[in-house]
Amino acid sequence: MEANIDRAKTACRILSTLGFLPLAPHLYFTQFLKDEEKKERETGMKLGLHWLEEADELWVFGDTVSEGMTAEIKKAHELNKPVRNLPEPGRVIELLLKSISEQYQIPLDDKTEDQKSKGQQDAAESEDNHE
Repeated sequence: MEANIDRAKTACRILSTLGFLPLAPHLYFTQFLKDEEKKERETGMKLGLHWLEEADELWVFGDTVSEGMTAEIKKAHELNKPVRNLPEPGRVIELLLKSISEQYQIPLDDKTEDQKSKGQQDAAESEDNHE
């Protein structure tokens, strides 16, 4: 569940950065409804479907579709609202960085943190040897 929340937060961060108003019912309603209690989970899902009525479209991130997402997708189709399927939020960032790298000829740094530290250390030692 924690991983799902992190993914949803990342997706909302991406969308808000792009100027969209993300409505993520599973982030909002779980703040005051207990998702682990069946009745309260159902209430949250119903409220999320009402929220969808106000939305312009539905964005689905990733290939894993939960019970709640399935209901939202069905409802969006009933309301004739577009359903946008996107890759996982982390993959969106990766693809965006790749696109920027290619467009502006900026190499992506694939070095690990250890390699970066070693490179910085080597550079510092090189400067010390030149003094």
